[in-house]
Formats: sequence, structure tokens, C-alpha cells
Amino acid sequence: MVNLQYRLETAVKSGIGVSLSWAECKELMDIQDENKRLREENQSFSNVLAMIHRDGGHYISKHGHKKASQDAIQILIVDRNRICPSCGKAVNYE
Repeated sequence: MVNLQYRLETAVKSGIGVSLSWAECKELMDIQDENKRLREENQSFSNVLAMIHRDGGHYISKHGHKKASQDAIQILIVDRNRICPSCGKAVNYE
């Protein structure tokens, strides 16, 4: 994969075409498929975080996925335990 990536980057930088073998084409298609899958997975994950934070994704944009994930876990813990985050007392939300 490293060799293929280097060849493609070199071709793009120099403005020339590049001939790929069938195996290299297959590898490139596999990489593109994996990238697509990861983008879709990331979008799904972002959608779940946005729902937990109830903000349409603004919290993720401001703080990043890592902090948004950590804070979402705390939100869910509080919600599942039905504990008021400000006073710590049990609350009936129903």
C-alpha cells in the first residue's frame, strides 16, 4: 500500500498519469471502500453524540469527538441513574 500511495502522490504532484496493475486497482478500490465505510461510521457516531448532547453537533464542533464522547457517557450515566447533576439527589423525571 505504501508503494501505491507513493506512486499516486508522485504522479499527482508531477502532473503525469500513472498506470496501475489490476492488483493495485483492486487495492485502491478496497481503500476507497474502507474510507467510505469509516466516513459513514463517523457520521453515525456524530449523529448519536449530537442526540445525546441535544445540540445538532455543535458540542462536537466546539470540543471534538473525544471530549464529546466522554461527556456523553456522563450524561447517560446521570440520566440512567436519574440523579440531578446539580444537586446529586434522586429525581423522578417522569
